[in-house]
Amino acid sequence: MKLTSGPENTLFHYISLETMHGIFITPTHTEVAQLGGTFHPQLIKNFHRCCLSIRSLFQQTIMRETKKTGGSRRSSESKKANSGLHQVGEHGVLFECSLDKWTDQKKPPPPIMYWVVGRLFLDPKPREFYVCFHDSVTEVAVELAFKLSFGLAL
Repeated sequence: MKLTSGPENTLFHYISLETMHGIFITPTHTEVAQLGGTFHPQLIKNFHRCCLSIRSLFQQTIMRETKKTGGSRRSSESKKANSGLHQVGEHGVLFECSLDKWTDQKKPPPPIMYWVVGRLFLDPKPREFYVCFHDSVTEVAVELAFKLSFGLAL
């Protein structure tokens, strides 16, 4: 899936996880293998590790929310009173790495900076979405990727 314009795809990777329905959406092994190069395998490895770390934080959030509500669904009045930012959690990590193979001997390789960001949507049921994107990607493109997660599980 390419959401960004230009010669390079700067939205590298994504995972959508909806455990209540057993839905897991991610690029196939074939799509990942087509990326090639020395940079992408490390990016994918960092992405998966980071997703696991962020997911553990999200699980703690879900447990806290479950304890607050006594294990039951909130009433509609309580839900409306607590809606807003408490219904969405977000964590992100910025990575900086250098290319292994660099042909220009006169200049050092420029660092590549990319983000791994995960969002937890608590309402109406917990859903997680993770995106890996280049640091140069505009906020609009990142928000578009997160908004697409709403349509993926239909």
